[in-house]
Amino acid sequence: MKFVIAFMLLVPGLAFAYGETILNRTINPYVPKQGSFTKQAICYKPEANAFKVYVPAHKAVICKSYRWDHSDSHYPKKVCVGPKVVAYPAKYITASRDYVQEVCIKWNRDDSTRPRCVKSVQQTKKYPLEYTQSVYEMSDYRHERPLSSKVKTIANCD
Repeated sequence: MKFVIAFMLLVPGLAFAYGETILNRTINPYVPKQGSFTKQAICYKPEANAFKVYVPAHKAVICKSYRWDHSDSHYPKKVCVGPKVVAYPAKYITASRDYVQEVCIKWNRDDSTRPRCVKSVQQTKKYPLEYTQSVYEMSDYRHERPLSSKVKTIANCD
């Protein structure tokens, strides 16, 4: 009985031993949010200023059209009409590193709680080559205390 109680008190201390969670943080949409990856999954082509990204085989639901269901008056729902499942094969795509972002340059601050953008411009920016990879214990389900954090760079293609 004492052994069982001692073991039960020891179990939470061993919770990290059964796995780790790897999260990647970046604004680059081509870097997976979770898990580690190799340069076969994503790599950078400096001569083309583009990323070579592997897209695995997947299925998607395509709708002929959409309609709104107002049966719940407070929260109307978007309903798919004529759904069709389409299978896409695995392939490599080339995605540009450049993207366009709308940036506000003049604000109307008459309403202090909600300033409104009055004038904006389009700016061309580049997705970063760096990303932060953090490793968490499996028991840290809120991802508050990383075991380690490293800034990594996307590898160049051969």
